[in-house]
Amino acid sequence: MGNSFTMNSITAVVVGGTVLAGGKGGIVGSIAGAFIIVIINNILNLVGVSSFYQYIFQGSILIIALAISSIKQRGVKE
Repeated sequence: MGNSFTMNSITAVVVGGTVLAGGKGGIVGSIAGAFIIVIINNILNLVGVSSFYQYIFQGSILIIALAISSIKQRGVKE
């Protein structure tokens, strides 16, 4: 039943600052990321954006968040 929420949960956690490689992250950041994703999805629904484009937009947010996380990790290692 919760298969449709997989993308939402992963995006919320990554936006909240949790590193997918493990080791860093927190509950407060994950909750904040969830609020951000819910607000974005609600705005897109109110504007009337198709669910297909909502998934594309959410995937773009996920890719950007992962890129930022990766850049931060490289800076810490060096």
